Amino acid sequence: KDRAALGVSLWDGMMDRTVNEGEAWGDYLGGVATIMHETSRGGPYLAKFIGGHDMSRAHRGDPNAPAPISLIPAQKQREALDGIIETLVGESVVPNPEAYPYMVRSFWAFSMEGRGFGPINYEIRNAVLSRRAMTLLTLFDGDRMMRIQDNAWLATSQGDDALTLEEVFSTIHGAIWEEGALVPSDGFDRDLQSFWVTFLLFGGFGTTSDYDALAITALLDLHEDLTQALASEELDGMNRAHFRATRHTIAQALELH
Repeated sequence: KDRAALGVSLWDGMMDRTVNEGEAWGDYLGGVATIMHETSRGGPYLAKFIGGHDMSRAHRGDPNAPAPISLIPAQKQREALDGIIETLVGESVVPNPEAYPYMVRSFWAFSMEGRGFGPINYEIRNAVLSRRAMTLLTLFDGDRMMRIQDNAWLATSQGDDALTLEEVFSTIHGAIWEEGALVPSDGFDRDLQSFWVTFLLFGGFGTTSDYDALAITALLDLHEDLTQALASEELDGMNRAHFRATRHTIAQALELH
């Protein structure tokens, strides 16, 4: 959370800190890309707390020695999950649109053939999606999902609060799809939604039976929500196409009729 907040605070004045009068704009892109990279790193780091352990190297017989592993408290994991949501859909994820015209690479590109002109624009949507995807792939790693289940089993057996796989899954799914209230979104949101649906269909299946059940249920519910959303006359053409394509992808994959 602190990393994301720092990233937001650094947007102001970025131009003055990176480009002096009379200089080209290439360093401004470097500054923006650095902020995006640093803020997005918080997501994979926070994911380590979900289903994580505190480790001890104490030996058997050491005074007051804990077990080799102890569970991270559920509340601390939930705080990490809140931070992950911030790195996925918070205001630190996407740069201010006013910055885009100045986010250019150097006009000269170097290759084996020597110096020449290359593309100068920055593929901002691809950059944002790659950072969001990195967080999701780290969080829903197969080993991590199994640890979340095992940790919840142990915590429950001890009468302690437990963070369950269902809670993690529903929190992420709800954040990406607006808690079921499908509303027109921008291109960055559509990219994230499409990636998430593709991951649900192909990325995590077979890891655990509980994950498979959660993913299928979420996709079935989403198919119904999309059908209802498409009845609205308020959707613009791009979002309508996005919803229809997503619904079609789900229907084909799950063989819905």
